[in-house]
Amino acid sequence: MAARFSFSQTSISSLPLPKPEEGRATYHDVKTPGLQIRVSSAGAKVFLVHRRVRRSKLVRVTLGPFPAVSVELARLRALELIAKTVQGIDPTAELKEAQSVPSFGSVF
Repeated sequence: MAARFSFSQTSISSLPLPKPEEGRATYHDVKTPGLQIRVSSAGAKVFLVHRRVRRSKLVRVTLGPFPAVSVELARLRALELIAKTVQGIDPTAELKEAQSVPSFGSVF
């Protein structure tokens, strides 16, 4: 079972690295349900949002690496994405659609 605690810059900085054979460790924020941080054995720490859309489809959106993305910014972005999932909008589908639109440079 993954640990749950209130994310802060200090607490995330002091998270232990998992052993290489364990893969990644996942931790959950108690203040923002759905906000997670994954820690790799190489030391990479990445924020993600993990939610269900319409109570069926599980979506996982990467917010960015820690400390480039602060805890406060991760919580704000997570709340925006969670609000979309509550409305039945799949944020991953929106991201894929935005990436499929050709840019001006690629047209010419």
